[in-house]
Amino acid sequence: MVNIVIPYYKSEKTIRDTFNSLVAQTKKMFIVTLIDDCSDDNIKDIISEYSKKLHISYLKTEKNSGPGAARNVGIKNAIKNGYDYIIFVDADDILNPRAVEVLYTEAKKKDADIVFSNILCERQRSTPLIVDSMKNITWTHGKIYK
Repeated sequence: MVNIVIPYYKSEKTIRDTFNSLVAQTKKMFIVTLIDDCSDDNIKDIISEYSKKLHISYLKTEKNSGPGAARNVGIKNAIKNGYDYIIFVDADDILNPRAVEVLYTEAKKKDADIVFSNILCERQRSTPLIVDSMKNITWTHGKIYK
């Protein structure tokens, strides 16, 4: 099972696009873990809105500590629940409909600890930018982790 970990902080304007991209995934065998980093917006209402389309686990940090700390909460939760793989998605990311399927299939086929892909960056840009997988090694995006 894949656990999609989303650190969340004041992303009410973008999270629906992120959730819609997860609803559109061709591989449906995943759990979304949303880690609320002490945001003060209406994320619980949005989760309720998507609860029939996605399996969303909601966790809230005790204090605002940033996305890295929120991802660490997600990692601990994934280990505790025995998920096979983790994909990190930010609350303003949109995944290609086959992203989870392709990353998971490749990871399982090779029993890989990590598989990574190219990333298309287009928000707030006049022209889309493709970040080659070999240049995004230090990013959390576009990867699946065992």
